[in-house]
Amino acid sequence: MELDELQQTWNELGKQSTTTPSMSPDPSSPTFRSRFRSGLYRIVLPEISGTIVCLLSIGYILLHFDRLDSVAFQCTGILTILLLMAMSLLSL
Repeated sequence: MELDELQQTWNELGKQSTTTPSMSPDPSSPTFRSRFRSGLYRIVLPEISGTIVCLLSIGYILLHFDRLDSVAFQCTGILTILLLMAMSLLSL
């Protein structure tokens, strides 16, 4: 008796799961696109601003490169320029 009731309940739940719509968002809906763009801008804007800061830092180091009087400072300046270029390229 209990087994028949359990089987009947199981079958009813199986039918309900096939008739209910899925909860996944439709990518073509306008609300999905606007939420996606909003989330994307939260990532893109800091990345672009970080790239601008890196490029400005490269310009500053190159502008004042003649003030680096020892070989160690010049090597450090070149290494810093290379790292800033790599970071700006990787973030785009």
